[in-house]
Amino acid sequence: MRNIIVGIDPGTTVGYAIIDKNKKLIKTDSLKNISINDVIEIIRKYGNVVLVGCDKSKVPKFIEKFAIKFNARVVKPKNDLTIDEKRKLSDNFRYRNKHEMDAIASAVFAYNKTKEFFDSVRRFVKKEKAFDYEDKIIEIVLRKGITIKRAYNSIQET
Repeated sequence: MRNIIVGIDPGTTVGYAIIDKNKKLIKTDSLKNISINDVIEIIRKYGNVVLVGCDKSKVPKFIEKFAIKFNARVVKPKNDLTIDEKRKLSDNFRYRNKHEMDAIASAVFAYNKTKEFFDSVRRFVKKEKAFDYEDKIIEIVLRKGITIKRAYNSIQET
């Protein structure tokens, strides 16, 4: 399964956005009165959640619980993202409402904060000619907090 980055805007209406490791939008939607378990089931179909983006400096419980279910890392700003920042982050994407815009902004924020990491993995994979292992390396490094080389070596040992 491909690795995905999810942005979530919790509330009465839950907005979510799913992007891939290249910042390509896979899906965005907003649903009223939906449970966290329903959101998890919807998103699970799209891939392996490795990062969850948030637009608040204090991570809401909904997002914490969501991230725990996927054993994913939460990426949050030092200060709440402003509306202008969210508009800029979601500028190149299509969305229908504020909830989807906030979710896209959260996912893109998480991607931007970790872009250097994704670029490092790409360079390593290219150098080692280990293209088939890219997603697994990303997953292992983000979940276990080990180096790219160590993740690659652990894959080789299995």
